[in-house]
Formats: sequence, structure tokens, C-alpha cells
Amino acid sequence: MLTLKPVEALTVTAAYSYIDARDRNTDLRLPRRAANVVSVSADYVWPFGLSTGATLTMVGDSVDIIADPLTFDPVRVQLDGYALANIRASFPIMRNLEIYGRIDNLTDARYATAYGYGTYGRSAYGGVRVRF
Repeated sequence: MLTLKPVEALTVTAAYSYIDARDRNTDLRLPRRAANVVSVSADYVWPFGLSTGATLTMVGDSVDIIADPLTFDPVRVQLDGYALANIRASFPIMRNLEIYGRIDNLTDARYATAYGYGTYGRSAYGGVRVRF
């Protein structure tokens, strides 16, 4: 992981993961584990208090294991890699109170982390955060 702070208000973070997860008996890659994952984030705090940020995450191809519909034997299927973009913002109203919002999967990418199971499309969240 690498974190840069070129100016006080801006933080840029990058992370890379290489995962060589294998079955000890067969030496095949374990299901649902991408070998490569890269993430880059940038966050900026504006002089008037607004905090904004974005994250881009890229996940490489992986495999899953399903049952063959005729023989019920295990079959390995490829899950394509994908990229996700997320944005977020928050604004303090008082010392212990802020409003926030975020949009996940900004581009409404279609992807799978497990064969045959859907994932959320573009999703928006927002709320009020109180600190005691």
C-alpha cells in the first residue's frame, strides 16, 4: 500500500494485492479468489469543510466451481475480471453532526463474484452521522 499527501487537503492511496491461493492437493487456484486486485483512492477536504473522494478498484479474472447439470461432477468456470468506481462526500453541520452520501458502482458495471449470483448495480446511500 502506498499513501501520498501532495498537499494537506489531498490524500491519494494505492494498493495492490497478489493472491496465489491454491488447493494443496491439486495445485489448482482456489475458487472465487482473483490473483490480482488494484485499488486507487483520492480524497480531498475543501476549505469550507466538504470532504469528497473516489475509489477505483480493478479485480482480475477468477474461477468458480459449479456442478455439471447432467453428471453433477465439479466443473471450473471462469469469472471475468471487473472494475468498480465509487464516489463519496460528507459535510459537517456541527461539531458532532455531519451529512454524508456515496454512490457505489458508479458506472453500473455488471460483474460476478460467484457464478450464477448477481451483484448490486449502481447504488446510492446517504444519511446523517452523529458522534457522541
